[in-house]
Amino acid sequence: MSEIRPDRHRWLLALVVITLLVRGGSLVVFRDRLLVDVDQYKQLAETLRSDHQLGRAGPAGVEPTAFRPPLYPILLALTSPTGTVSAWQVGLLHLLLGVASVLLVLKLAEGVTGSRCYGLAALLLAVDPILVYWSAHIMTETVATLLACLLLLVLQRSRGGRCPRMMMLAGGLVGLAILCRPTFLAFAGLAWLLVAVRRQWRALGLYSLAACLVIMPWLIRNSLVLGRPVPTTSHGGYTLLLGNNPHFYDYLRTAEWGSRWDPTDFDNHLSQNFHAIDSGTSFWKNPRPGPARDELARDRFAYQLALESIAAEPSMFAWSCLVRLGRLWSPFPHRLDDEEGTPRRLLRYLVAGWYLLILGLAAWSCWQQRSDWRSDRWCWGLLLCFSFSIVHTFYWSTLRMRAPLMPVVALLAARLLAQRWQPEAAGSQDEQAAD
Repeated sequence: MSEIRPDRHRWLLALVVITLLVRGGSLVVFRDRLLVDVDQYKQLAETLRSDHQLGRAGPAGVEPTAFRPPLYPILLALTSPTGTVSAWQVGLLHLLLGVASVLLVLKLAEGVTGSRCYGLAALLLAVDPILVYWSAHIMTETVATLLACLLLLVLQRSRGGRCPRMMMLAGGLVGLAILCRPTFLAFAGLAWLLVAVRRQWRALGLYSLAACLVIMPWLIRNSLVLGRPVPTTSHGGYTLLLGNNPHFYDYLRTAEWGSRWDPTDFDNHLSQNFHAIDSGTSFWKNPRPGPARDELARDRFAYQLALESIAAEPSMFAWSCLVRLGRLWSPFPHRLDDEEGTPRRLLRYLVAGWYLLILGLAAWSCWQQRSDWRSDRWCWGLLLCFSFSIVHTFYWSTLRMRAPLMPVVALLAARLLAQRWQPEAAGSQDEQAAD
C-alpha cells in the first residue's frame, strides 16, 4: 500500500478540485433552479422551523403530512441559519455532500480496482451528468447518493455480515436511507435476507434493531398525527398510479419513440375528480362527486385505481413495466419540453453518448465478474441495483431515480478499465482483496 499512497494523495486533491469545479459550475449555471420547490421540500423545511411541524400550508394553517420522506427537509431545516431555505444554502450543502460522495467512492474503489486506476471510479462519479444536474435542484439525489456510498462502504467492511458492529452501523444507515428515499426499503429487506441465509444471527439482530430505532420516531409521529403508523410515505399510491393509468397506457400505445408524456391531463383529472365515489372506469370516464378524503385515504384510493388499471389492461401493464425498467437504465435523457432547441438537443445527445459508454463498460464488467458476484466487494452494490430495478419496474421511473446507483456503475466501469490499462496491477489487487 505504501507505493500507491502518493498517488492517493494526488487523487484526493485532484478529485476535490474537479468536483468543486464541475458541481460548482452546475450550481452557477442552474442557479435559478435552486429554489424551484417542485416536491415541496423547501416548504416542509421552513414549516418545520417556523411551526415545529413537518407539514404543508393549508386553509386552516399548517397541515401535517407524510407525503414526502422526512430526512431531506430536516437536513434543510437544520442547515438554514435563518429558518428560510436559501439558494446559497442548498447549493453549498449539495456541494459538500457531492465532494463527500466522491471521496467515499475513492475509498470503495481501493478494494475493487487496481493501482493507479482506483481513483477513476471517483472521477466518473464527480462528473456524472445526473448528479451534476440534479445537485442544482431541491431534490434528494445528492443526499441519497451519499447515503448509498456510506452504506456500501460499511457493508463492504462487514465481512459478509459477520461483523456485528458494522452490521449495526449498516442498519442505522439503511434506516436513514429509507427516510430519504423509500426505495431503499427494498434493499434493506434483501440485505436482511442475505445475512439471514448466511446465518449471522447476532449481526442480523443488531442490523434490524438499528434500522427500527432510526425509523421508529417517524412511524410513531405518523401514528399520532395522521392516525396510522406510516413507515415510509403516503406518496406510494400516487407513484404507482402515475405509471399505471389509462392516460399513460394510451400514451404508450400511440406516442412516437422518444416523445414526452405530459401528465397535466392526468393530474388535472386526478385533482378535480379525486372525490369520486367509484373508481376504475367510472372514475376516469364518468366520475361522481363524493366525500373528501384525508391524505392516507387518498393514498389508498390511488393504489386502488392503479390496481384496477392493471387488472383492466394486463398486457399494457406488462409493457409499461418494461418501459419503466428501461427508463431507469436508459442512457437517453427524455425531452423536457416539446419545443426543444438545438443546443439542448445536442446536450442530450452528449449525455446519451456518455451513458452509452459508461453503462456499456459497467455491464460488460459485471458480466466478466459473474463468478465474483457473491464476494463482499460486489454483492452489496449489485443487490442495491437489483432492488431499485425491482421497485421501479412497478412504480414510476425516470433516469434521475438511478442516481444512488451511479457509485456502483462507476466502480464497475472503472474496474474494467483498470483491467484493460493495468491488468497485472488489477490481478494483484484481486489477490490482496481475496486474502
